[in-house]
Amino acid sequence: MAIKLIVSDVDGTLSDHEGKYHQRTLEGIKKATDAGITVTLGTGRSFATARPLQKELGMNGPIVCLNGAVIKDPFITYQSHVVDDEAISQATHFGEEIAAVVYMFAEDDIYILESDMERLAEVYRKLAIQAELDYFHVMPSAEEMVAAALGRTNKVVFVDVM
Repeated sequence: MAIKLIVSDVDGTLSDHEGKYHQRTLEGIKKATDAGITVTLGTGRSFATARPLQKELGMNGPIVCLNGAVIKDPFITYQSHVVDDEAISQATHFGEEIAAVVYMFAEDDIYILESDMERLAEVYRKLAIQAELDYFHVMPSAEEMVAAALGRTNKVVFVDVM
């Protein structure tokens, strides 16, 4: 049976823990795509942050984003699972109760509370995570964040900053 599709995570899989790609990995991706195999990413990242990596790596298939909630390429969204609106509201209140940073992905839009943005940035700095924080829409209140994300949220993230 011929291989038709290769899907790989990025961080710590295709790249090392410093975000660098080994030449052997890049050569393997090129060899596979040259052989007609679809090679793509499966990641927790949004499409907007995964697409530049896909292009850099020379991959050629739709990207599996947000831990499988969204599958898309630049022209077509093949799948977009949306979290139930009531669950979004409950998740936001739960995050406030446990003092966690909460942010929500609605495909390429990321919503976070203004009060949580600096806390998240500090966590990213401590863990040396290269995150595109400029993709975040900073919201003044939980109610406004929930209203902006209703009907579109694909992923809710809780970050314990204690």
